[in-house]
Amino acid sequence: MTAGCRRVRRIVYGLRSIELELTITDDGDPPPEWHPGLGIRSLRDRAEELGGTAEVGPVPGGWAVTARLPRGRREPVRSGT
Repeated sequence: MTAGCRRVRRIVYGLRSIELELTITDDGDPPPEWHPGLGIRSLRDRAEELGGTAEVGPVPGGWAVTARLPRGRREPVRSGT
């Protein structure tokens, strides 16, 4: 985790009337073939439970994580319960 933190290139956030958008990028080199792992799937699932989205993966020049979450307090949406 420390190595990744040293490579963070940019953190951008926006607070709109209905959502918070957060994007974190770095300049890491993506491998030739990339597939999301359990941590990334869990991040996406948690964002969806809160009514938002999360996108993670390689972008030109590095990697990016973008989360969009609705503003305000709300109960998580649980699927299959």
